[in-house]
Amino acid sequence: MSEPTDISEVVEAAAAKASQAQSAGGQSYSIMLILTDGQITDVNKAAASIFKCSKCPMSIVIIGVGNGDFRAMNFLDDMKCGRDIVQFVPFNQYRDNLHALSKAVLKEVPGQLVEYFQMHGIQPNPPVQQNEDEITFDEEDDGVIEFSF
Repeated sequence: MSEPTDISEVVEAAAAKASQAQSAGGQSYSIMLILTDGQITDVNKAAASIFKCSKCPMSIVIIGVGNGDFRAMNFLDDMKCGRDIVQFVPFNQYRDNLHALSKAVLKEVPGQLVEYFQMHGIQPNPPVQQNEDEITFDEEDDGVIEFSF
């Protein structure tokens, strides 16, 4: 997204899809990724949407790209209302270290997922047992390996 940025509608649409998938499958959880170079036009509207969506099976990761003013993104990340579902990561802070960027982007997601499932009494599915002979892989021409179970 570029300036001016209004994330409230897209957050609410993603939450509706996440809730729909959850009701159909029982163990569904969505992660919304927002890439933005600018400031939110209405931080109160965005905060209200995020609060409303904090009951949904989703996390929101916002990556700020460039040198924009990201104070509003930090506010959304730090706000204390409902369940914490937002993680803001300033790309410039990690642009020279992709491993650290990946770690920062995914840092809060496992805890957010577990918290949601525990709040709703959703238990993990039993582990799936696989024999080694049931696992196959094919190496594509471009060097990508695909595994099949």
